[in-house]
Amino acid sequence: MGEASAAGTAIILATHDDALVRALKAREIVLEPGDTPAVEIPPTGVLATTNPLALVGAALVPAVALLSTIDVVSATVALVLMLACLPLIGRGIQGLGTRMLPVGLASVFSALTIALYGQSSGEVFVQWGLVVVSEGSLDLALATALRILAIGGPAVILFSRVDATRFADALSQQARLPENFVVGGLSGLRLLEVVAGDREVRGWMMRARGMGERSVLRRVVAVALTIFVLAIRRSHTLAMAMEARAFGLHSTRTHYRTSVFPRRDYLWIVGGGLIGALAVTAAVMTGSFHAILG
Repeated sequence: MGEASAAGTAIILATHDDALVRALKAREIVLEPGDTPAVEIPPTGVLATTNPLALVGAALVPAVALLSTIDVVSATVALVLMLACLPLIGRGIQGLGTRMLPVGLASVFSALTIALYGQSSGEVFVQWGLVVVSEGSLDLALATALRILAIGGPAVILFSRVDATRFADALSQQARLPENFVVGGLSGLRLLEVVAGDREVRGWMMRARGMGERSVLRRVVAVALTIFVLAIRRSHTLAMAMEARAFGLHSTRTHYRTSVFPRRDYLWIVGGGLIGALAVTAAVMTGSFHAILG
């Protein structure tokens, strides 16, 4: 770069590295906030306009309450209350059934495993080798399935409309997490989205070249190898871009967006606390409360 500049070549460099600017003896132009107009589409919908940290609290508080006990009553009450709130927050969520599929499968397989191999108690219905289906194992399986749905379902719904950049802004500005840690995590997450797009484009290219009829194993290996090479290249480019922005030199950074936590967002945390409290109270009053650590 120094040789090119000495030869009369004009070089325009965008960087946050003050030492590099001094080493190159470059003319410095500082862009202040507001110098560059930005066109940004404002988020719409209840979930998209709520501070992501409030959604974290709304999902975490009842989850902690449900993790204190394992019984059918508390999980059922929490799940019913959350389903009652779904019409208020679930509008506009695309592909809700698809998003909930992993949680549903996890609850089904967990319940099946516990029903067949869980601790036996009460009346025994089926006994074959290691498989023992009893009254106690079925109750535990049902409680486990409902608890997974009650914990995982709200997390999926609440985070379905959360923008990763807004979440990173909230973590660094509101939660006061280390700036470099948050930005690095956000960059990695965005890179995963790009890699997913590369996989789809690679599939189109293979079909366009008549290579889609290969065996499943050969096709998977070919796509995986290509994506691996592209990921390394993109990681190298990302590392250079972050180095040019003096990513490792400054412990604090400026933000394009200001993360705010209005008072109304505390209602999400309060609502989550009420759901958890009502669920545990119902279990205690019916005598079904079963402390996990007790």
